[in-house]
Amino acid sequence: HFGSKRPARTPCPERRPAVMAAEQLPNSAVLVCGGAVVDCIVKPFDASQRGASRTSLPGAARVSLGGVARNIAEVIARLGGAPRLLSAVGADEAGEQLLSAAQKLGIDVARVARVPAGRTATFTALLDGSGDLVGAVADMAVFDEVLPTSIDAAVSAGALSGAGLIVCDGNLSEATLAKVLECSSAANVPAWYEPVSVAKATRGGTVAAGGARRQPWHLVSPNWDELQALLGCDRPQPLEEAKEGPLPGEVLGSLEEAMSSNLAENVLLTMGPRGVLL
Repeated sequence: HFGSKRPARTPCPERRPAVMAAEQLPNSAVLVCGGAVVDCIVKPFDASQRGASRTSLPGAARVSLGGVARNIAEVIARLGGAPRLLSAVGADEAGEQLLSAAQKLGIDVARVARVPAGRTATFTALLDGSGDLVGAVADMAVFDEVLPTSIDAAVSAGALSGAGLIVCDGNLSEATLAKVLECSSAANVPAWYEPVSVAKATRGGTVAAGGARRQPWHLVSPNWDELQALLGCDRPQPLEEAKEGPLPGEVLGSLEEAMSSNLAENVLLTMGPRGVLL
């Protein structure tokens, strides 16, 4: 009845996501190996501008901290895990910025090499007024300093103690990735490979530079083009536009090949508007 009084309700306590501290989670430590980068994205204010302007334009430069491995480490830290970043930076202001920000997030940077004569990795992109890429420069040479001996030294110093996972990105060399797999197998810790790009994907393929077969990754997480590159396709073919219904035959065939070729025990395939397939 409209005139009757309802009993007062006890206010519900505010519900928050439960995030456990890293020390409460078994094997919550994750060794993340690869890129730590300073990104600079430049875009003019004039939204009608298209292509290369051939002159200077008023605009904005947005600087942020990136790199696939560093980004993954940040997510792990925010989820309550204990990421240990293994990378390299230059002895410069950008490197100090990366390290300081990572430490504030709770990322262990003890295994990040400071390279005295190196430049901290940067990615600089110029967009036009519509946001389309006009050009970009990726200065990633410092990651050549992450050597197989870097992995050996880190593991000997306890980098895998209490770790439940190793994550690597394609910024590392073939030899360094092979060493990660070797250490992963010896320590019985699963290893995940994120290819980063088509150009770098093959560094983590089934055959090392010397022709020797590698053991499979526990997980690889390519997009469609990167998966084709990992399987040895020189010219990746685009997927058909997303449609309802079963997956295209080429997707199922490529996944079957990835598993049968011992590329990985598990494949996390990202397909843009088609979604993600594990």
